[in-house]
Amino acid sequence: FSPNKTGPYELVDEIPGNQQNYFHKPGKGLAGCYQVTSVDSSGNESVATAFLCIENCPLYVLPNTFTPNDDGSNDFFVPRANFFVKKIDFKVFNQWGNKVFETEDPQINWDGLNFQKEPLADGVYHYVCKLFVENIDNELEEYKVLSGFIQIIRK
Repeated sequence: FSPNKTGPYELVDEIPGNQQNYFHKPGKGLAGCYQVTSVDSSGNESVATAFLCIENCPLYVLPNTFTPNDDGSNDFFVPRANFFVKKIDFKVFNQWGNKVFETEDPQINWDGLNFQKEPLADGVYHYVCKLFVENIDNELEEYKVLSGFIQIIRK
């Protein structure tokens, strides 16, 4: 196993007998590259197979409502799920198309304030969110673009 294509590869396990299934769980996620060899009863080892690389499967889910009214519940707009997303380009627009908030932090933590730190009015806002993930070569790449609506409810 190696966490990337360039190696080096390390021995994960030795499987005795004719076991057909084996599950390896790297530290975080599933990303990594694998090569397999086999050893016969005389101790002769086969040539390693070509390496097979697996990427993580990102998941990023955003809510459509939050209530930034300082009651300690649902006061911040944050993702409901974030797995393997390293960076975002998140922008929020009002009904006239003016940008009112933006961040690159995958946790977002938006408190419903605009750029002047003033509370935005109750209502529906549009967002566009580009997701960036780290690939098997540790390079950041655009994965997906999400867009939708957020309703701010203060009362």
